[in-house]
Amino acid sequence: MRKNFLKFIIGMSVSLSFLLGPITAGAVETDTNTTQVAITVNDETEFKSFLDKMSKFDVITLDEEDKKIYDAFKTSYSKYIKTKNITLIEQELTLRTNLMFNLFNDFSSGEISIPLLEQSVKYLQAESHDDALNVLRDVYVSLYGEQDGEFQTFLVEALIINPNILSEKDKKVYDKIFSIAKERYQEDAEEGTKIMCVLLSGRNGRYNQKTLFSMISFLRYDLTEYTNFAVNTLKEFSEDFEETSDIVDSLYSNVLLRKVDEEVLKFWTSKANEMIKEGKSKADVVDILSKEMIGSGEYKDLQAKYIEFTTIADE
Repeated sequence: MRKNFLKFIIGMSVSLSFLLGPITAGAVETDTNTTQVAITVNDETEFKSFLDKMSKFDVITLDEEDKKIYDAFKTSYSKYIKTKNITLIEQELTLRTNLMFNLFNDFSSGEISIPLLEQSVKYLQAESHDDALNVLRDVYVSLYGEQDGEFQTFLVEALIINPNILSEKDKKVYDKIFSIAKERYQEDAEEGTKIMCVLLSGRNGRYNQKTLFSMISFLRYDLTEYTNFAVNTLKEFSEDFEETSDIVDSLYSNVLLRKVDEEVLKFWTSKANEMIKEGKSKADVVDILSKEMIGSGEYKDLQAKYIEFTTIADE
């Protein structure tokens, strides 16, 4: 089970990394009511050969464990295409399930080339990063339960970060975090950096509190240490925030570990705008608002919950 699970993580992480570039850049042209997909590549020979191989794949040959993974892919992908109003005949759905299942098995063993992988994920019609993660999350949850499924989805989102294709602004943040991680985690600095990047990204509304606690604990931070790291990083790169509302949103994600409520966002954004008009810098705004949050009863409750969580986890 462990061997297959690791293959699952590695293969899907690599597959998803290619979804971030070509698919979100509009390289796929689709009619959402048919199964026709235009693949903009120079040479389709390898892909057509692979599809032919997938059409002949016999699910009966799978053992019980692999069959569970296969069925999870089929169920999750079926949900996805329904939300996108994509209609597939059963034969095409089976073909795409065969393709997904074999992608992570064959790529992790070196049997799938990068161009073939790129063409394959285009064929699956995933429109965005979140679409791909949602499909994968459904697979994980069905196999390993709600909490473990969410935890593994977070890990994949971290693992697919490719520093070589980040924007100049994002690369500056990545390099700064990497310098901290290198001292703290040494040979595991890259993995630590990627997890820290996802935490800092302001996407914490996507994950529940237990998952975020797990990641902070995994990074060997107590909650106060993590909060200080997050606030100091946000202060250092505060000029990169285009809107003051983004400052508020990021602080809630990284200090209180939750998505900010709409009315609360409006209130603190208004306060932040007043500070800017008074001549305060964005770094000042981060400092002032973070102190308000850290001094709140909600943050004290969060600290108590984190201590309880780590105590139970250590037993």
